[in-house]
Amino acid sequence: IDDIQTELEHYNGRNYQTAVLYQTLLYPQRSGDITIDAAQFEAVLRVQVRQQVRSIFDDFFGSYTNVTRTITAPSVTIQVAPLPAGKPAQFSGGVGQFNLSGDISNTEIKANEALTIRLAIQGTGNMKLIKTPAVDWPEGFETYDPKVSNKLKQTTQGTGGTREIEYLAIPRAAGSYTIPAITFSYFDTRDNQYKTQSGGGWTIQVARAEGDNT
Repeated sequence: IDDIQTELEHYNGRNYQTAVLYQTLLYPQRSGDITIDAAQFEAVLRVQVRQQVRSIFDDFFGSYTNVTRTITAPSVTIQVAPLPAGKPAQFSGGVGQFNLSGDISNTEIKANEALTIRLAIQGTGNMKLIKTPAVDWPEGFETYDPKVSNKLKQTTQGTGGTREIEYLAIPRAAGSYTIPAITFSYFDTRDNQYKTQSGGGWTIQVARAEGDNT
């Protein structure tokens, strides 16, 4: 936590100034009881030294020293429920709230020219664990591994932001081709159900390459 804020908290009959120093986002990978181990850290406390007052100045200014203490946060067990049955065939592993959008670089190109599809998944959830959706390229397209870039931010609600995926392919023959819509399935934690979104769906006109007289 960069900007530490303190607040007053009543604990075991006494008042304390409390502050959140460190937070971690955890995404359980299995259901059942999972125990998070105890955590320890060292804290440097500024403690007033009790000593005999020799003058009015000693009493006014006081005397302090730094003391190191080891503080322990106890372990905790959490109960993780499994995802419901009935996962869609295209389930990405995404859990949270997401939106899918897609566009294509061109729908009219020549053979041997590159074609790019850009897909964006926006939302909040386990963004880094989402599987990359597959594109059903037409036969005769030379395809390459997609390029993935993340613009993400960690919040108390989860990992939020945008995951951008760029797909590259090159058609090798002239003709009219259809690229079906790209589907993305996830579990919506707000509505407590699986959802499927689609992006794109294009018809591509590929002209003969220059110099191709066949």
